[in-house]
Amino acid sequence: MWRIIRCARELATPSFSAWLQVAAFTGLRPGELDALRHVNVELARSRIRVVEQFSAATRTFTLPKNGQPREAPLTDPAREALVSLPIEGEFCFAPIRGEHWTASARAYHWKAVKAAAGWEGSLYLATRHFAGWYMVNVLELASEDVAIALGHTDGGELVRRLYGHRDRDRALDRVAAAYERTASCTQLRLV
Repeated sequence: MWRIIRCARELATPSFSAWLQVAAFTGLRPGELDALRHVNVELARSRIRVVEQFSAATRTFTLPKNGQPREAPLTDPAREALVSLPIEGEFCFAPIRGEHWTASARAYHWKAVKAAAGWEGSLYLATRHFAGWYMVNVLELASEDVAIALGHTDGGELVRRLYGHRDRDRALDRVAAAYERTASCTQLRLV
């Protein structure tokens, strides 16, 4: 993901590279980021209030998926990206022309960044799926917590099934490390 963000910093506008970084480290959906306004970012509480999304289909602002506003975590990498941008309007992310990003406005930049980074997947896989995978495999958060962070309402089922597929090598490393932590206790019992 950092390779994709580096490519975005080199090839795209600062707003688009920041958009990618916030997406990857919060798990917000693209439409939610397109609609994100400064008033909904709470730096002191490390929260983002997700109160709307921009619908590419209707080109209107609607309630977020599931029809309910929610809060999302403002992680350190996301905070860094947000505070790096000048405040020039009500929206956090804006293209050179226009008030806020839209799917069609992002497409040009994403195509160039994707090619430069050698990424073959979608923007959604690069950001939202990465966020879910990272929270489960690297941060080792419970799927229920990841579900809340991503705005799911199923108690973690989708995270376990889709985003939270365990990385095989990381899982084996965790098992080995757990045994190493208990090795001294095991050795004492054998003596």
